[in-house]
Amino acid sequence: MVAINTISLAVFDFASRGISNLESEKLTEYFSAQIQKTGRAILTERPDVVKVLEKNGYEQGSCIYEQCATELGKKLDVEYVINGTVGKLGNTYAINLKMFNVQTGFAENTKSVTYSGTVYGMITELEILAWLMLNLESPQELVEKRIVSDTPIIDRVASFKLFNFKATIRSTLVPGWGQLYYKDNTMGPLYLSSSVLFGFLLKQSYDQYEVSKENAIEFHRLYKAAIQRKDIQNYETISRGHLTDTKKANDKIKIYGAILGLTYISNIFHAYVLDRAELSSKDLPHLELVFHPELNQPQLRLSIALD
Repeated sequence: MVAINTISLAVFDFASRGISNLESEKLTEYFSAQIQKTGRAILTERPDVVKVLEKNGYEQGSCIYEQCATELGKKLDVEYVINGTVGKLGNTYAINLKMFNVQTGFAENTKSVTYSGTVYGMITELEILAWLMLNLESPQELVEKRIVSDTPIIDRVASFKLFNFKATIRSTLVPGWGQLYYKDNTMGPLYLSSSVLFGFLLKQSYDQYEVSKENAIEFHRLYKAAIQRKDIQNYETISRGHLTDTKKANDKIKIYGAILGLTYISNIFHAYVLDRAELSSKDLPHLELVFHPELNQPQLRLSIALD
């Protein structure tokens, strides 16, 4: 069901200034895709727009004025047309867009943005403009995306904080250790037991692999040294059997190794994203280094909460 406030709209390719026509087309596509996401407009398909432009003697990116917008907008049977220019000088982009009312010929909305940075950041600016051109508030995810795009990578690294440093380090050393210091510590024993289980299965599969490999080599040696046909066939069969067991054990090593690795990595990530508000390490026994004033020397103190 179409919403009452939905409008019909066509977006013409932006005129390029300092960028290639192909780049301009791609940027128009990003903008149009975001227009679709607003849910505010019924957008005319780009092939239909191009067809009308060419039929009336306009090149792509050339329809940027009022007369052209209203003339072709009527032929496309839409209420509104958006056109404009995207230019680049050095590392700075300039975006100028207008939204024309096809019936009145007036520009009901005009937006201009200047952006310095990478093309990815400029795409974000265009996506935000798609919402602003329709007088809508841009989604928070786009605003956050703009902040990331505008922040130099060196500043992003400098502002990065490892929120659960201790828990992450503990779980890196021993799976599940970091999770034990939180109120809901059920994941701690789970990660620990899973790591022990798959570690044991991995070690068992490796031992089977080594034994089967040695047996396969030994019986292959006997097969090559055998003279009688019966012995040759017997040693060959046994050697092939051990070789099959070797391959099976090798497959198990890969499977258990992958599971163990994923368990270990997910354990570290889980420790990192734990909510510090749920930390309960104060309730657990812990060692701390303190200075004893009477003995005039450092000491290790074991603290146990009794309440």
